[in-house]
Amino acid sequence: MKRASSESASSATPAKKPSTFNNTGGFTADSIPQHRYHLAEDNYAVVSDLGDVLNVHIRKLKTNENGRIFPTKNGVSFSPYVCESLVTEMGNSSLPSEMGKVLIVRDTLFLSTAWIEDKPFISFQRYVTKVNISRQFLPCVCLLTETEWNQLQFIRKKISESCKSLMFGNFLKKKILSEVSSRSPRINLEMELSDVEMVLSVSLTELLADNIKSRIEEMMVCNGCIENQANQLGHECVTMNLESRHSVYGDLAILSMDIEIVARNFIDRNAQILNYINEAFLNNLNMDLLIKNSCGMCISSDTMPHRMF
Repeated sequence: MKRASSESASSATPAKKPSTFNNTGGFTADSIPQHRYHLAEDNYAVVSDLGDVLNVHIRKLKTNENGRIFPTKNGVSFSPYVCESLVTEMGNSSLPSEMGKVLIVRDTLFLSTAWIEDKPFISFQRYVTKVNISRQFLPCVCLLTETEWNQLQFIRKKISESCKSLMFGNFLKKKILSEVSSRSPRINLEMELSDVEMVLSVSLTELLADNIKSRIEEMMVCNGCIENQANQLGHECVTMNLESRHSVYGDLAILSMDIEIVARNFIDRNAQILNYINEAFLNNLNMDLLIKNSCGMCISSDTMPHRMF
């Protein structure tokens, strides 16, 4: 089993468009827009597509004299993949800690406990690893109270759903259209529109199911393999069926996909009906249902569903 060690290139090519985060008009406390989640005080978790790059922000927002709320520069941001890796480890992180414990997520996010006036805060800070293996910490730091930390754990599924909504409802569609426009014209098959839409939908579902399955294999950590246990029953890679693996690693696998590769493979699979892959077809797709069906197809492909777990 392999450990994934770097962030996935799941963001689309930057393009000029309004962002779900950088709303110049701000918002009010009683009308919080989609993909923004209030933690407590002035801190929010926000899933944004600023510049068509998908990020999760833990950020302090400010309220002006008119009661409208705007983002500030005080906070940290990271990819959905790093965010999903974080939330899977939060419960076992032992933070806040009086013992100086820290949590390092995907070699890019550093969490520790900061004590201010005898009150514990969880500190978030990004860093980059330089060529000489040293770490350079970025200047922005975000501090969460225990209440905000607990709230972040409580809403983690909502954040994951927001990430998937923007990732597939926005980026995947754009990358598919971009890939179509980059291909040279060729002879296309003539089919009934209803038939071709069914073929394309099934093709995309199968492609996503294959990707989810392969990414789960990449994400899965087998303690039996790490500890080199002789007894095969001590190996999760042997005893866990696909349904259990999906339950543990499914969201992490989905959010680690490389959307550009998914779009390219989809076009390659359907090159002969390229003329039917257009904005109208993609806008008619129910991406939430498609992802659900892909997960179901992945689970049903298990050749040993009656393993121990």
